[in-house]
Amino acid sequence: MNPCLKHLAPILVLSIVLCACGDSEKKEVKLSLSGRVVYQNKSARPDGPVFIAVLDRSPADGGSSFTDALVAVQAVDTGSLIFTVDLAGKNLKAGDSVYLVVFADNNYNGGIPSPDEGDMVGYYLDTETLSPALSLEEGGNAGIEIRLDREVFAYEASVGGTVKGEGEGSVTVFAYAGDISTLDIGGIDSSDILGYTQVSKSEGPVEYTLPILPYGRNVPIHYVYLMAFLDKNGNGRPDAGDRLGFHSTEDGLPALVTINQGHLPDCDITLSLTIPTPSGSTLSMEGTVDVADSLEPLDKNLFILVVRAADNLDLDTLIGGDLSSVTYFSKLPKGERHFSFDLSKSGLAAGDKVMVLALYDKGYAAGFPKMDEGDLVGYYQDRTAMAVDLILAEGLNRIGVSDGTDFRLGRVLVNHDASLTFRLDDSNLRNSLNVSLDPNEHVTVVAVHKDGVHINQDPVIDMDYIIGFGSCHVPSTGNSGHEYSLSLLPAMDCRIPVQNPFAVEGVYVFAIFDGNLDDGPEKNNYVGYYWRTFLLFYMAPREITRLSDGVTVLDQTVRFTTDTL
Repeated sequence: MNPCLKHLAPILVLSIVLCACGDSEKKEVKLSLSGRVVYQNKSARPDGPVFIAVLDRSPADGGSSFTDALVAVQAVDTGSLIFTVDLAGKNLKAGDSVYLVVFADNNYNGGIPSPDEGDMVGYYLDTETLSPALSLEEGGNAGIEIRLDREVFAYEASVGGTVKGEGEGSVTVFAYAGDISTLDIGGIDSSDILGYTQVSKSEGPVEYTLPILPYGRNVPIHYVYLMAFLDKNGNGRPDAGDRLGFHSTEDGLPALVTINQGHLPDCDITLSLTIPTPSGSTLSMEGTVDVADSLEPLDKNLFILVVRAADNLDLDTLIGGDLSSVTYFSKLPKGERHFSFDLSKSGLAAGDKVMVLALYDKGYAAGFPKMDEGDLVGYYQDRTAMAVDLILAEGLNRIGVSDGTDFRLGRVLVNHDASLTFRLDDSNLRNSLNVSLDPNEHVTVVAVHKDGVHINQDPVIDMDYIIGFGSCHVPSTGNSGHEYSLSLLPAMDCRIPVQNPFAVEGVYVFAIFDGNLDDGPEKNNYVGYYWRTFLLFYMAPREITRLSDGVTVLDQTVRFTTDTL
């Protein structure tokens, strides 16, 4: 018999006796429970009779058992699968919480029913609060539906650790063995929750112990998330403003654990995210990821990230596990390239500037993608504006369908620590147009492999071949003599020949001065480049022969011309 159920029989007898011997003269508020049991599928119909048990505490509570918590138990009609439980005389009142468990006793042979290993169970779980508690209502609770979908196993397992992070209040901790396809915690499948507990957190950290219910999966249980949310507004459900966290790896990505018999310690959870407040904008996004032919076929899942745009294209942070700027995350089914999702609850609003990325983890098995050398990256880009971000519009935002824009998975992750150091020269602008780089003004700088540069009268840049993309702000001390830096991107187009050890040969550096201070390169912005003398009196873009690990200091300035985009 399952250790959680081994004392059930004596209590069932007592419960039946109490039901028969209640004080009929005592006037009570009518309390009852009614609903139906749902089988996982028609073929899952159990051999034995089905019973429903009412408990006064969660079966997941540590140290608690069916026998300690049982209030009532009765058979469910096997034809209709409808139940009605009268709670008169059970020392309960409206507002009390109860917990409902249904079970099929497949070896029942009369007498008192008892769930054993191999039987089927199911329990009530509120899909909004992710809580198994049901608050009793005066006049009765109706319309309850419980799925009978979990096999009973004979093991005892638990997880423990510390919940850390800002905030105080009630913290719900649960183990989840399902697939996380978005960062919307309300979208998880409740049937994949393995255990649940609550702790009260003050300003500091708080320890937790989470019993794993021996229902539905036998140990070892692989690929399990440990998650928690802090209910800041006290409404019992994860929603806007609440804190959210995962047990994570050192790089910040949600970690997966394996549940075995016994206790798994040191599974700390940090409440590092805040569930966003909806902006009120009606926002959605759809598009299709274009995959470079040389990278096909892809047999793993694609991941789509929507992140708040920053001045620099910081792929290192985004693919390294920092989820703080991620506003939406979606895992596409294997083989799927098209995506469509609702952003109305993401906290984003019309007018916000975002980046959209695609990640492909070649070694992906479960959980979040762990990006390593050789994995693939793509992002939305506007070739006309030479921008990698877009401004959200009210309603549907289509990605990569406008002229001059695309969303292509074609970059390969490369391990390196290469960067550039350079100075900006605005002397041509000052002398010819009385325009200068003043403090706090903005310059976009790109490093481009030579195969993506076409030098005619004016240089033409193919954005696919950009290997460095950054933003430089003129310091308060002014531009003169100031050194700027640019790190090369960790992901480079699959057509760029990258040597091992890391080196790239033939690179140009261009700068675009946003003289109108509207945060980004566009038409009428001034263009500059790392330069050489051409025909004694003219400037031409100069090629950097070779870039490798470490800092490359340019021996010549990046000089602006009077030419514009």
